[in-house]
Amino acid sequence: MKRHIQNFDYYSKYLGETGLTFIAYSKENESFQTEYKSYSFTMWEGYSNNLFLKLYKSSDYIDLPLFVKNWNECKGWRWDDIPDKINEMEIDWLLEKLPKIKFETENSPEKIYFDFLPDFIFFIQSVKDMNLELKISDDY
Repeated sequence: MKRHIQNFDYYSKYLGETGLTFIAYSKENESFQTEYKSYSFTMWEGYSNNLFLKLYKSSDYIDLPLFVKNWNECKGWRWDDIPDKINEMEIDWLLEKLPKIKFETENSPEKIYFDFLPDFIFFIQSVKDMNLELKISDDY
């Protein structure tokens, strides 16, 4: 069964506030030209900060993916930064950590900050299954 990916928006009801985007695209497309299809998962900073804090605390610092270290050191990305590319090992790392975070938060008061997780896990799994490139950018 072929997996279908789609765009997810967990940001638009928070317009005017900051957020971040995970962008998936074909490996043949190394640029962000409009003629190529890309998929995005946008989320409000309130969601992303809670997620990244959980991801940051889930491993020893040395074992963290670069994009998580960058978030911790910069508390996000700056307008002039180039989006971080998330490699296949980091995608696998995410797919290992995200279900644990989902399980850990589903019956806790902080659940409201993690209601996007089922869709996010689907998005990341789709990126892996479809062999897409993934970048993360703070472009709001």
